[in-house]
Amino acid sequence: MINSSLVSINIPTLNSERTIAKCLQSVIQQSYKNVEIIVIDSYSNDKTVAIAKRYGAKVIYERKLPKQRMIGIMESKGEYILLLDSDQELEPTAIEKCIKEVKEHGYDALILSEKSIYDEKSWISKILAYNMEIVQRDPDVFLGTALPRFFKAALLKKVNIIPEDIGYFDHAFIYHETLKHGAKVGYVNVIVYHHETNSIARFIKKYYKYYGLCLIPAMKYNIRLAIGRSLPKRIYFSKEVMRRPQIFLGLLFLHILKSLATLTGIIIYMIKGLVP
Repeated sequence: MINSSLVSINIPTLNSERTIAKCLQSVIQQSYKNVEIIVIDSYSNDKTVAIAKRYGAKVIYERKLPKQRMIGIMESKGEYILLLDSDQELEPTAIEKCIKEVKEHGYDALILSEKSIYDEKSWISKILAYNMEIVQRDPDVFLGTALPRFFKAALLKKVNIIPEDIGYFDHAFIYHETLKHGAKVGYVNVIVYHHETNSIARFIKKYYKYYGLCLIPAMKYNIRLAIGRSLPKRIYFSKEVMRRPQIFLGLLFLHILKSLATLTGIIIYMIKGLVP
């Protein structure tokens, strides 16, 4: 019976009150009901935890995203684990489709399609949405962007330790480690909706904090993975994009912003390392 399998949904949070209710609402409205919700909160000072508890989530406290991922995986009781972010929403039949795909084709992990919910009046929000649309087509662990989110728990729990200082490289690390354990990874026709920011300042802050400050620690773990995931995406130079100069220039500008924010983070990281 497909409905006999428990699915653990892991959601790391930090001051996520803007989107967490929408995220959790999309979980409880799933056609597939045998789920447990685990919110791993990094000591938020807003209403995130109160909202999560209102939706029946189990709340665990842990700092730093990689450690949040790790404790969520270890605490999961399900046969399957879905790694979801607090600014994402699932389509109503997402989990049902994932289980069916795994059972029918023997996959160990699944890449879900990701689309953006964005502000039509915001240029940065629109270009981020287009970026999301195209980069999700490339599943290469080193040079691509697409990442599996739905896993067999037995496979995911073989990833014993995620380095705690690698920030947003954590998910790529997980993907890489599961491939080392022989994971069979497939695509599933399921949409995860991602809420894009409409603020350039928030976008820059994100890349400064989670990429710039974390790039050198990530390189210590796996330089090829860290550098490859930081380079301009090769799909930017595809015929589809190059035929649309405005889009190409927008994506290029986006990458320049990412690079400057990341470079600033690297410099600050190095300066902190010099200060006794």
